Amino acid sequence: MKKLLKSTVKKIIEKSFFLKQLTYRVLAIYAKIKSQKAKKVFEQAQKTPVWLEREMLETLSQQQNTHLSSYVNLHSVSDEKRRANFYERDDVKAKQVADLIKTCLPSPKSPKNILEIGTQTGILSYFLQRMGHLTTAIDLNSKLFEEKAIQEGVKLLEMDATQLQFEDESFDFIFSFNAFEHINDPEAALREMIRVCQSGGYIYLCFDPLYMSPLGLHAIPVITVPYCQFFWEAEILHDFAGCNFPYVNGWPLEKYRQLWNDYNHVLTQKRYNEAYNIHNLDLIMAYPSCFKSKTENFDNLIVSGIQVLFQKKH
Repeated sequence: MKKLLKSTVKKIIEKSFFLKQLTYRVLAIYAKIKSQKAKKVFEQAQKTPVWLEREMLETLSQQQNTHLSSYVNLHSVSDEKRRANFYERDDVKAKQVADLIKTCLPSPKSPKNILEIGTQTGILSYFLQRMGHLTTAIDLNSKLFEEKAIQEGVKLLEMDATQLQFEDESFDFIFSFNAFEHINDPEAALREMIRVCQSGGYIYLCFDPLYMSPLGLHAIPVITVPYCQFFWEAEILHDFAGCNFPYVNGWPLEKYRQLWNDYNHVLTQKRYNEAYNIHNLDLIMAYPSCFKSKTENFDNLIVSGIQVLFQKKH
């Protein structure tokens, strides 16, 4: 009964823009209150030691962390099950994007010309294509492109987001899920999105985890210590994991905030939310100098994601 009630409430919130915004605000207030003690310890910390010893990586890795269990479990399932999970995830995201398009671009003009940045498989755009939109999807690596999406009519292209090979004002709506933190030059990518977006068109970005947040190194499940990028140098982490991690640009929250401000002369923020992750405040309190030696901004540590909807000014 409790599970059904929780699921029902979640569906109601997801369908209501007002309730979504209210939920984000309430969670942000809660996170700031909950993290006050850790913030005080952080602000009073010295900047040494900068790094922990290699042996501590093994010690902390052996400790159970229930907050990471869902991430670890996702990677431990079969390839078939994981693929099904990704399909389900992309279907949900496609519906979110479709709802945004209907809200932002309600004019009779149809279908809409859509561009997805950092598509990976193309399946999210595949779902949008089936809804009647004209979809183009790009990724720096074409190896994961699925034939299913191509057969449906999605234009899947291997392309760098910082050098889009499209004419000016080619698209009504541009979006990207969980790719912006992997782009080597986010400002160049945003400039290109602005260039190929029609006047009055929209750009929607939703991405996490940010680099300085608990899971920001994208090292799960091989390294299960949150904030590991603050505790050990890259060489130690790669040696411990025995593999390379996905590329991340290393941008902290404050650089993204500054980027949005730098382009407010051409973009209007229609919606903006920051997601918080305060599950690992104990690590900040236990090793505050490791954090203080690398950032002065506490928000960098507890804001894990950004969701922003821009409209390009006429």
